[in-house]
Amino acid sequence: MRNYLRDNALNLCQLLEPLVCVKAKEDVATALVHVMEAENAAIPFLVSLILSDIQRIVDNDHLLLRGNSIATKAIEAYMRLVGENYLQEILSQSIQALIASSEDLEVDPLRIANVTSLPAHREALKHWASRIWEKILNSSHKFPVELQDIFYLLRKHMSNQDKSELTDNLIS
Repeated sequence: MRNYLRDNALNLCQLLEPLVCVKAKEDVATALVHVMEAENAAIPFLVSLILSDIQRIVDNDHLLLRGNSIATKAIEAYMRLVGENYLQEILSQSIQALIASSEDLEVDPLRIANVTSLPAHREALKHWASRIWEKILNSSHKFPVELQDIFYLLRKHMSNQDKSELTDNLIS
């Protein structure tokens, strides 16, 4: 079964795409990602699947990896699979500190009893957002190589097709 999936995963996805509901797409995508990762074939599979999705959605570039396609669900599943440890390592300490903090970060004026505290809340929120963003920026050397490879290959394929402007939308 694994050999069949490894060899026919893209065709299977193309066949199922118009037929199954979003939840089934997510289940199929997640299962395929795990099988392909075990077979050391996740990166080429995902690149092919995303490129296939790009060709399918030619008229709606803004929907690329934004919708409920199998490609979208597959890249989300893969990012969870290979990116979870990275996110834990980089963000867990700051998130725990934020949770433990007694600072009020509410910035919705309708949810604040004393509206005069709104500027202080905004500053506190900016502080925490900057602190967390700084952690992310300083961790680029720890960003999963697998995701770097996928994004590099997508950029390369899109540049070869004179669609390099789409690459930034895909990767963002």
